[in-house]
Amino acid sequence: MTRVYLLLAALLWSNQAFAAAPNWTLDPFAYQSSTALTVQLTADFAPVTGANNMLGVFVGTELRGVTAPVEISGQWLYFLTAYANQSGETLTFKAYLAAEDAVFDVQETLVFQANAIVGNPAAPLGLNALIAFDFPPAFAPITNQLIEVGQTFAAVNLEAQLVSEDGDPVRFSVSGPGFTQPQLSVHIDANNVVAI
Repeated sequence: MTRVYLLLAALLWSNQAFAAAPNWTLDPFAYQSSTALTVQLTADFAPVTGANNMLGVFVGTELRGVTAPVEISGQWLYFLTAYANQSGETLTFKAYLAAEDAVFDVQETLVFQANAIVGNPAAPLGLNALIAFDFPPAFAPITNQLIEVGQTFAAVNLEAQLVSEDGDPVRFSVSGPGFTQPQLSVHIDANNVVAI
């Protein structure tokens, strides 16, 4: 009797732990133009393998194409047709990854061009789904400032210079031997504006 309960519990758990792949469907005849894409997908910059994955292309929230991968010479490629009624629409992508049993946003976008061919099996378009990759923060260049003795530098908004691809919080501080000189005073206020 215990084995029956364990089997029943395992079956119930498996139905809850794994959801079905997304039901992405569209009517290609509703659109006037198409473009052909050959894509190689990565997730957090590692190759995605397996036939149960899916790649969808969207304009806003509207599905414009969907496909599953095909293995060719050891690499998994997605032969995707994207549909639209006009060139110039921004295409975004979503990837269903069977191993994660979830849909993830893809980092790259593409501008739709009617009748275009993007990528081929020898040189596919690379797309990357972001699962848990932690991007390091970066800074846009800060304009050089030249001042006369006795003048002060223009304040710099550090938040405006910050390039954060994943939105992680960043804390700004000042340190180092160059900042202990009495002639140089550096202060970062509560709004992350630095004054020198």
